[in-house]
Amino acid sequence: MPTRPHRGPSRTARGGPLASGPRRPAPANGAHHGGAWALGEGSASCAVGDYTIGRLTFAPGWSWSECIKPVAGTDSCQNNHVGFCVAGTLEVRLNSGETATITAGDSYTIPPGHDAHVVGDEKFVGLEFLSAASYAKGD
Repeated sequence: MPTRPHRGPSRTARGGPLASGPRRPAPANGAHHGGAWALGEGSASCAVGDYTIGRLTFAPGWSWSECIKPVAGTDSCQNNHVGFCVAGTLEVRLNSGETATITAGDSYTIPPGHDAHVVGDEKFVGLEFLSAASYAKGD
């Protein structure tokens, strides 16, 4: 399953439903709550019933392989991500070599087995709906 950003009406790619919606402007304030990470600003999450929704904020220069790999203890991220990009740009590379660029206004699905890094001078802010409870936690 490829890593793909999605815009516009809901659609299906390779048999899997991919939710998407209209582009929305990024919030005027970049405020968030959460702990500091190397080159990242942290994360915040809240539980809604059985689900955890998270907000991830990564500074320019952040990469999964440099900042999270030592915590996760795996060669690539093994989480399945479903989210929405509020601000910034993230480039994702699957273990298969496929790449995708996620930008503000994109909803996304990213399967296990990937690396990612922030592109450009703007921080990446994403809302995660699937892996927020387990992100950046070792075994």
